[in-house]
Amino acid sequence: MSGARLSGKTVLITGGGSGIGRAACLRFAAEGANVALVDIDAETGEQVANTILSMGGSAHFLHTDASDADSVEAAINATTSRFGRLDVLYNNAGGSSPDERPVTESTHEIFWKAIRLNLYSTWLFCHYGIPHIIMSGGGSVIN
Repeated sequence: MSGARLSGKTVLITGGGSGIGRAACLRFAAEGANVALVDIDAETGEQVANTILSMGGSAHFLHTDASDADSVEAAINATTSRFGRLDVLYNNAGGSSPDERPVTESTHEIFWKAIRLNLYSTWLFCHYGIPHIIMSGGGSVIN
């Protein structure tokens, strides 16, 4: 990869398998960062990691359910075990579900599913990730 501005730094990007997350993974890798990307979709996550590796970058895909505390903690721990540090946490995972409908027709289950993905997942990654960012000497959280 051409850039070295972030050489030696490690970024974890949630929802890294597609869209904005994929673009962020490629950009951070181009700047020289180690990229840990997490996604619920293993196929797209692996594709992004392999793209970065084929371009000479450093990447690792972690199949993760961003709304599950154990899965998030495992992803953070795997990242720091593999790369030795965490400098940037990019909370990108989120979205809607095909089950969503107008509020008057929705269910409690659909509501809480959206909250778990769009809010709780960000809190989980911050909860488990920020202590590692502090141990690395500081860094950034992008929500």
